[in-house]
Amino acid sequence: MMEPLISIIVPVYKAEKYINRCIDSILSQTYKNIEVILVDDGSPDRCPEICDRYANSNNRITVLHKKNGGVSSARNTGLGKITGDYVCFVDSDDYLSNDALMNLCTAAINEKAPYVAGMCGIEGKKAVKNVIKEKRKFYVQKNPEELLSYIVENGSYSPYAKLYSAEIIQKNHIRFREDMKIAEDTVFLRTYLKFCNLVCMIPNVVYKYNEDNENSLSKKAYAEYCRLYGEKMRSVEALVETLPLTKMRKKEFLSERGINGIRLSVNHYFDHWENKTEVLLFFKDVCEQLLPWVDKTCEEKIIEKNKWWKKYHKAFHQEDYKKVYFNIMIEKKMLGIRKAVGKIVHSAVKIIHPKKEHF
Repeated sequence: MMEPLISIIVPVYKAEKYINRCIDSILSQTYKNIEVILVDDGSPDRCPEICDRYANSNNRITVLHKKNGGVSSARNTGLGKITGDYVCFVDSDDYLSNDALMNLCTAAINEKAPYVAGMCGIEGKKAVKNVIKEKRKFYVQKNPEELLSYIVENGSYSPYAKLYSAEIIQKNHIRFREDMKIAEDTVFLRTYLKFCNLVCMIPNVVYKYNEDNENSLSKKAYAEYCRLYGEKMRSVEALVETLPLTKMRKKEFLSERGINGIRLSVNHYFDHWENKTEVLLFFKDVCEQLLPWVDKTCEEKIIEKNKWWKKYHKAFHQEDYKKVYFNIMIEKKMLGIRKAVGKIVHSAVKIIHPKKEHF
């Protein structure tokens, strides 16, 4: 039996420092039946030259040069050229573990799974971004609650450290949203999972993530992420609607995700933005997008499960809830600052006026 062909798509942009390591990690895989599609997204450094050099020396590599259009555009360009049975995404400043493709593909074949997820390690650290303690699988339509649990887990948002069925992607024309600069990964994954009958996870670190890369979320990018959370919610809703769950359970789950989005967003704003006027505008935007997802008929159950909402839900029932909650958070932040200052002053006093020892 011939081994399945795995198509590996690598969007390349400003990764001159890391690109050799990335490509070498792919070519040195213990699983050999691969095609590598390097998509040069108009990179202004030496990456195009480096990619061409690799392609000239290895017939498994194809290089596509294009004008800069962003990572989604680059991945979509790659998807238009694949010929493999499975698809794997690797960012150009990250790299694969040596047995990554062998572990992913073996699980896909043995379990007949169209979606296999491994663990993602952080370069230079023992920690992993998504902990999978043991191999587990579930049939989506038989165990919809398992899927709900999975899609909120750390590691279920990013496209890498996973193996996808090329047939499902091409048949349903699943692509990355090029109009979204942030959260497009999540939308792609939620859309893909709509067409999966079986999800499999393996306890192997298959991907090494570089935390120093230039594409990590900046303050500006995170502001965009929060504004685009509504698009993320729509993709989650479309996935949830395919599951054999009661209407109430669907409402409850979507309400929980909306509340979680509000909590994460506003906490981030208060932690990283100093301009109160700007924070309030961000906060209003998030509330207007996400509060409509919070169904009041589910609130009693949500309050039991969600400590944050239990503490603050009354503020959001105020007519001017944006201002009410904003003032609560400002007071909370000022209290934190006062406590921090108090600790510093207390420490300084101890240094300046140490207690006299009595003999």
